[in-house]
Amino acid sequence: MHCATCGTDSEDSARFCSQCGTPLVAETASQHKASSSSTPHPSSDSPPRSNPFSDFYAAQPEPETLRRSLVIGLSLLLAGAFALTVALYRHHKTGEIAELAKVTIPPANKTASTTPQDEIAACPEGIRYCVGGNGSVKDPSCSPAQPFWAHYSTDGGKTWQRAGCFSDEAQAKAGLQQALGISVPEISGPMVNTAPGKTAEQESSAKVTSLPAKSRKTQPGTTATAYHAKFKGPFGIVLEERNYSSAEMRDRAEQLWQHEHKLLEPDGSINTRYVTPKPKTGLIPGH
Repeated sequence: MHCATCGTDSEDSARFCSQCGTPLVAETASQHKASSSSTPHPSSDSPPRSNPFSDFYAAQPEPETLRRSLVIGLSLLLAGAFALTVALYRHHKTGEIAELAKVTIPPANKTASTTPQDEIAACPEGIRYCVGGNGSVKDPSCSPAQPFWAHYSTDGGKTWQRAGCFSDEAQAKAGLQQALGISVPEISGPMVNTAPGKTAEQESSAKVTSLPAKSRKTQPGTTATAYHAKFKGPFGIVLEERNYSSAEMRDRAEQLWQHEHKLLEPDGSINTRYVTPKPKTGLIPGH
């Protein structure tokens, strides 16, 4: 017997369906065949099931794209490692060169416009010799223990020489007399001696104490030569100008400035205006 409700086949003697309990009605063989043929077969009529991994495989990149990404990533990694190595080397090398330069290159005058070229600039022009030290004009080479200086000129004030530093004015006059080989007159207070042809009025106006450094119109010449150096930055912009007493010091300063790419001052110290020094961490030997 065939159940018309659920399609279950039961025994011929059964009156009710064993599955759904529906009363069974006897049917002919042709009816059973027709009902069997009308039921769609899942394997023939239903659409094929899609592969769940097909989308995953379709989303995978092509081998060429994957290879290119790998090459780019490795290149960036190597470039970063190289840049870090160069930075550490330059930091270490800069410290070594700075320490060396501090010994080999003494500091130079940074502003030639405010620093006179002739350090012996206390005597007025045209004077043969002068003594001072207790007024406003000081000799930077004399210590506080020996503040009195004695300067003399053999060419009418064009070039000047030091007779030395002394503890008082009397010793300064004695030192000047010994240096010149002449008798220095006893003049009270800071003394000057005019060159031949000077009048007493000109001599009195040439008193050292009455001529502070800022009021002097002219400075005596000097035989020293100032070696000028210009330190340039990007695009040829002059960042600083300095004077050196020798060509070797100037050349060394320029070489150091160019070689270290402006990380050092010309006198060998770290250039804090253009480079901010970092504190030593102690993680790297020598730092």
